[in-house]
Amino acid sequence: MSNIYSVSFSSIEATGVAQDIFHVLASTISRIKIMAIHLAQSTADYVASGEIELLALSVLRGSTTPAGGTTGSFLNIDRRGATAVSKVTMNCTTPGEVGTEQLLFAGSLQTGEPFHWQPHVDGKPGGRDARPVIGLGERLSVRLGPSSAVITLNGTLTIEEIGKVPGE
Repeated sequence: MSNIYSVSFSSIEATGVAQDIFHVLASTISRIKIMAIHLAQSTADYVASGEIELLALSVLRGSTTPAGGTTGSFLNIDRRGATAVSKVTMNCTTPGEVGTEQLLFAGSLQTGEPFHWQPHVDGKPGGRDARPVIGLGERLSVRLGPSSAVITLNGTLTIEEIGKVPGE
């Protein structure tokens, strides 16, 4: 049976540079599925000014290790089972290098509006599950493009550790 985990941050400043707001390293003993990403701006004066900015937002599989950031801890939502074996870093102001990664999602975060990404799951028996899987030892990056002014963000990433496929 798999476990569901979340990691959250509050009051992270996004500045005029691209940054990995979440960077996950899947362990070598369990793959992960991305269940949801939630982001919201909490900078009141920026919102009050009425200025709207669209910031590039991408979800990448396979990027290299970013620099800096804060180590986060996954919380087991189910309140049972083991501690997460995946590692997470947040607010990496020097993103991992571009090159061999796969772009899983490309969109934008509009300032003043919440962002929610939850890949589709068909609840019918035998239905499709569009949640991306990150393989053993692979990396996941949620990358935010540069903003013209400093904004403060809150966010939550929810994953499921799904174990190994036989033979891995």
